[in-house]
Amino acid sequence: MPAHYIEGEGNRFQPVDQIAYSSQDILDAEQRLLAHSQDETGPLLGARLVARHTSRKIRGVRLDADQATAITRIARSGLTLDLLVGPAGAGKTTALRALHRAWTAAHDKDSVIGLAPSAAAADVLGDSLGIRAENTAKFLYEHAKDRWNLEAGQLVLVDESSLAGTLALDRITAHAAEVGAKVVLIGDWAQLSAVETGGAFGMLTRHRHQVPELTDVRRFVNEWEKTASLGLRHGNVKALDAYNEQGRLVEGDAETMLDAIYEAWRTDRDQGLRTLMIAGTGEVVAELNGRARADLIEAGRVEAEGVGLHDGATAGVGDLVVTRLNDRRLTTGRTWVKNGDRWQVSHRYEDGAVAVRRLGTGDQPRGKALVLPAKYVREELELGYASTVHRAQGASVDTAHALVDPEKAARELFYVAMTRGKHRNHAYVIVPDPHEVEPHLDQPKPLTLIDRLAEVLKRSDADLSATETLVLEVDRHASLSTLMNEYDVLAREAQVDRWATLLDVARFPDDVADDVFTSPYYERLEAALARHEASGHPATVALNKLAPRLTPSDEQTDPAAQLAAMLDEATSQLRPGRNRRARVAGLIATPAKPIADDIQTALDERQALIEATARRLVREAQNAEAAWFSRLGTPPVQPKARAQWQSQAAAIAFYRYRHEISGPSPLGEAEAIRTPEQAAEYRAAQAALAQLRRLAASATENRHQRNTPHVGWGPRL
Repeated sequence: MPAHYIEGEGNRFQPVDQIAYSSQDILDAEQRLLAHSQDETGPLLGARLVARHTSRKIRGVRLDADQATAITRIARSGLTLDLLVGPAGAGKTTALRALHRAWTAAHDKDSVIGLAPSAAAADVLGDSLGIRAENTAKFLYEHAKDRWNLEAGQLVLVDESSLAGTLALDRITAHAAEVGAKVVLIGDWAQLSAVETGGAFGMLTRHRHQVPELTDVRRFVNEWEKTASLGLRHGNVKALDAYNEQGRLVEGDAETMLDAIYEAWRTDRDQGLRTLMIAGTGEVVAELNGRARADLIEAGRVEAEGVGLHDGATAGVGDLVVTRLNDRRLTTGRTWVKNGDRWQVSHRYEDGAVAVRRLGTGDQPRGKALVLPAKYVREELELGYASTVHRAQGASVDTAHALVDPEKAARELFYVAMTRGKHRNHAYVIVPDPHEVEPHLDQPKPLTLIDRLAEVLKRSDADLSATETLVLEVDRHASLSTLMNEYDVLAREAQVDRWATLLDVARFPDDVADDVFTSPYYERLEAALARHEASGHPATVALNKLAPRLTPSDEQTDPAAQLAAMLDEATSQLRPGRNRRARVAGLIATPAKPIADDIQTALDERQALIEATARRLVREAQNAEAAWFSRLGTPPVQPKARAQWQSQAAAIAFYRYRHEISGPSPLGEAEAIRTPEQAAEYRAAQAALAQLRRLAASATENRHQRNTPHVGWGPRL
């Protein structure tokens, strides 16, 4: 590595802000979790017992095939740490009821307990299964005080496990393994990840072969939405077409979309539906909440006066609110205040306290009132008409309306937002204001609504475990893509001064030279000069001919961009010259010398690795009997000719990798070439393909001659 590339703890190829940090504690915890997920000494149930609880209709409900299979595998596996994966709306609760019945039939009625990262999720799990349930932090706190310990044969169900921290899961599983209990992590790798150090659930699902999984989606009323939601889960862009055809996707500027999402929510609310507005940030959620409250005040359904909340909003009698902090001291007797609970304000006190009643079916208040102290109201209460995506995960409503900023959203956020509503889920996609985009000579092609959401589906925010990240970073730094990028950077730097010298003496028209050197397209011009020289033609000749033709820059033209385009056009029109530059793996032109020793060493190291990898690509294609490889002809048998053939084949394989060619044609279609760089490398790859076929043809001819019987004339007289 050249010395001037070193920057503190990082370097120019890996700046400090791109370095991934972890700790040995996290890595050790992940290794223990992986070990427990393979340990088959845990408790398990008998086959006949499990079959009784999964094959018969019980209380009017029969498990579907995927539910019965998943529960049977979990109950019979004997694994200390097991998994249940299911997409949004897959019927995990129904499946878990069967597991709960079977387990308690074999053990006692308290042998199944529930845990979840949030108290609200634990509450839902406990109510749906009729079991004792707590959040993971509370369980670990009580366990540390020796007040809550697991026992042999117990089953621990950890819901929303993708949101659980790695260290918490490690401590729970280690304790279960020690006493002979079994832990089942329940969740979906495609949904949001933990705020703290996470990624363990995804790691475990990727590490295990054939994870117990629910495959059918049961939440949605519309059959098409079941299939389409699974498409979103896997990042399948074609799934967007179904949503678009059903009128579930609209786009517009930010203000228009805020109006649209609010009007749709208000319409559903007035029809008595349980509906939710979802946005990506707290600021937008606060704005939507404010619109809803203003409308309800005007309709006379909410008190205009109220108490101040943490985000500057106001809540009065009739408002729907959300609590943001667990507080076990605030209780109705049956339950207590949890983060994410939704309430309606029923009374307001002069000191700033409010009385609230919990919301039930149809967002209607139920049960006894509970008084939230003024301090809690001021610091931990907010309006509850809209929600962030993180808070909405786990919610199930009639209709959901999601505001999507495609420049910020990722697949997990979009998937969660579009799977909350049973009847309908709508996305309101923000289109950037064209007046806020800086004018540029190379304006990108206008994006369609599907294009914008396709970019969202390509972008993933899912956490990788520290173990997976470590492997990925090692692979990335040795990957062909990284080596190519680093070689390109080093090769450009090796010629920076040389291009500056050539351009400094070029015969530019008056007032053009300065514009060339200060142009945002200067590096494009450098690349065009390098391509021209690499084809075997001196750059000085081209500059002397083309530089005088340039015009001063204006809003539509830039002299550096003009000159780069003219150079590439000239390069494409000229036959290859005598002084063609050597190429890395037959494809990437090497820079002209002289080159500083440290830069040359770095280039040589990367060239060796690139060429070794290109040869490996050829072997992989041959072993896989790839269609494109079969079109190269039969390799020669003679060692020297065979080595030459493999070298040319490596250039083809490298070109396919570098430009993502996937079809059966060795070089793809010429019409698909989009950049001057690819055009130059296409010409180099064409030359390699031609040479390769000559070698293959020569080898075939030689074999034919060897196999042809020799006819002699007999002895001379």
